[in-house]
Amino acid sequence: MTSARLLLPLLTLAACGPGPGKATLVLGDCDSGDTGCEDVTDSRDTAADSDTAADDSGDTSSAGDSGDTSSAGDSGDTGDSGDSGDSGDSGDTGDSGDSGSGNRPPTVVIAAVQGPLREFDVIDLDGSGSTDPDGDTISFAWVVLTKPAGSAPSLQNVSFADPSLYVDKAGAYTLRLSVSDGQLTSSDTLDLTVLPANRAPIANAGFDQTVTIGSLVYLSGAQSADPDGDPLEYHWTVNGPFGAVSLTGASNPATAISPSFTASDGGFYTATLKVYDGELWSQPDSAIIQAKL
Repeated sequence: MTSARLLLPLLTLAACGPGPGKATLVLGDCDSGDTGCEDVTDSRDTAADSDTAADDSGDTSSAGDSGDTSSAGDSGDTGDSGDSGDSGDSGDTGDSGDSGSGNRPPTVVIAAVQGPLREFDVIDLDGSGSTDPDGDTISFAWVVLTKPAGSAPSLQNVSFADPSLYVDKAGAYTLRLSVSDGQLTSSDTLDLTVLPANRAPIANAGFDQTVTIGSLVYLSGAQSADPDGDPLEYHWTVNGPFGAVSLTGASNPATAISPSFTASDGGFYTATLKVYDGELWSQPDSAIIQAKL
């Protein structure tokens, strides 16, 4: 056979193809121009390229692992410690910053009211001692909280520090004063006990008398009284046939309950008594004393 080829396989490792590091497995005698050779070479080249791609991808995945390191960038989760920025919520204490603004409530001071208080009195109230610790301007608001049944008290100038209260019935009253600095308000109360209207006392100079000239005459205002039970003060005067007569019988007999005088002359003497309950004077009352032989 002239152009017959050997059928026995001949393993030849030859460089076939342009790329370095590429190997071609040739079966038999293979001309470099044979397409079959090229086919085998190409298929091997492709496989080699695949291997390279696999190697590259392996490298990439390795880099990807380093990408895992970028996952360690999840230590950016430490950025979650940025959640500690939530501690920025402590900025909520900034609300207390309102308190931090230093505003403090006013102090309410209501002056005591001097008694006794009576129905139909006009009572002066006084909250002018109230202050604001921060020096803020303060406003006042008075109100009657409780009153006797059937009472209709009149509170005048309720937005002043010193209003007035008219009480029309005896009994217990409660008032409230609120003081504001425009943001904070403080309050306090005042209790008042109102007595029935004061009534004038009644003087009683005692009974009329007839005495002998030169006698010591005893007077008595013991029967005088006050309808409200108030204590009484006494004031005596005595006029005789020739004018005023001096009283005796006490260190200050003119204000004693039972003074005395001497009827030195014959004639009529008038002993006049007025009593006082601390608010009202009584009408005068008189006793007539006649001195004769």
